[in-house]
Amino acid sequence: MSRNVGELLAATLADAGVSQIFGVVGDALNPFTEAIRRDKRLSWLGVRHEEGAALAASGQAKLTGRLGVCAGTAGPGATHLIAGLYEASHDHAPVLAIAGDLPNSKGGIEYLQAADHVQAFRDVCVYAASINAADAAGAQIHEAIAAAYGSRGVALLNIPQDVFGATTSVPAASLATLRQRPEISPADADLDRAAALIEGAQAIVIFVGFGAHPAKNEISELARRLNAPIVHTYRALDLYEFDDPQVVGGLGLIGSKAGYNAVQECDLLIMIGSDYPYSEFLPQKAKVIQIDERANVIGRRLPVTQALVGSSRPSVAGLLQRVAAKPEAKFLRAAQSDWKAWTDMLDKKADPTRSDDRVHPQALARAVSDFAADDAVEEAGLPVFSSGATFKNPDFAMFAEACGAHGFRVTRPSALRETVATALAMRGAVIVDVAVDPGEIPAMPRMRLDQIWKFGIGKMREFLHS
Repeated sequence: MSRNVGELLAATLADAGVSQIFGVVGDALNPFTEAIRRDKRLSWLGVRHEEGAALAASGQAKLTGRLGVCAGTAGPGATHLIAGLYEASHDHAPVLAIAGDLPNSKGGIEYLQAADHVQAFRDVCVYAASINAADAAGAQIHEAIAAAYGSRGVALLNIPQDVFGATTSVPAASLATLRQRPEISPADADLDRAAALIEGAQAIVIFVGFGAHPAKNEISELARRLNAPIVHTYRALDLYEFDDPQVVGGLGLIGSKAGYNAVQECDLLIMIGSDYPYSEFLPQKAKVIQIDERANVIGRRLPVTQALVGSSRPSVAGLLQRVAAKPEAKFLRAAQSDWKAWTDMLDKKADPTRSDDRVHPQALARAVSDFAADDAVEEAGLPVFSSGATFKNPDFAMFAEACGAHGFRVTRPSALRETVATALAMRGAVIVDVAVDPGEIPAMPRMRLDQIWKFGIGKMREFLHS
């Protein structure tokens, strides 16, 4: 069957399970957008800026594990995708970026809106190539999608306008291979050595990242069996309920003191599905078992005693087959006590009645958390550089209304919870513009004396300058 490259690309994406494409239309994409219009399996979701398209595709891929797709037209249209694609790259999300380009006949002569998309995108991509002949399109479309799934990253297909409209009878083959990577199990010998480390440990912490999501139930069972607290990264915040008795908060500047203390005081850290980059928060003396599908990331953030190269679910399941229950719960109880003290402090900061005349950011976060549906998806000692960090913001509620959405603005604590509840109950897009106290100091799990001193000096300089 003969069809143009735009039709081939649209049909291949639909056959591979893609249902939505985010982007901004443009002449260089015309054969593709026309094919989408006629293929009822696909929906084009228009955005106001290409960066938004890339961020939307990235978010969709992170939430579902399936291929996210975004598109931009020639020149600045396509290059606007790059900033959003870096999020997909760093969060290991499978995303296909489609760049419309100038006709091949206009290349190399500084034609209007000319840009070397392949070169410009190369740093953010696991695959970046230009389709320069219609009969090559099927193979390159397969290669790009396979790379995005196989390497969990961004693939770019740059397609000149004349190629997009050219016909071919060569299909994209091996569509059954275009899917998420299957789970892999670690070696039995590695599991045996990891189990021996667990057997000899007294104070164990399970530290989970985004890659731990498939092993949610197995990790809970392992934590209960070992009387081990669970500490999470920010991207694993949604993994367990806030009141789960094994969970003692997150790690890092926006983590909890309980989580930080547990990680620093353990003698064995079981790190699951995380390439946590902030090594200053990780223990340097405890023994470490690290579980990850990617062998190359194991051990690069902290010294690792035992590597388990495998997916989180079969890896933890393998440990459950090998480890016995630990009856001693002293370490867990201490972490739970720290966690209760931390959450009591957060409750006080999140109380809307804490102030009459200003909304504190914690109160806003708590209101959204309380009213959101169960399946809702989320210093150097210098004074603040006010002229560079303070902006005259528009009324975002009015902006939302002007764009055809719903908008609300909150300036007083008494209106906060009712407004948030009303907004979350509405259908369609809603913006709640909340003027929060800009001087609120975040509750950090740990502050060094030199940080406290520099913060005080910075505030004193602000006062003197004012």
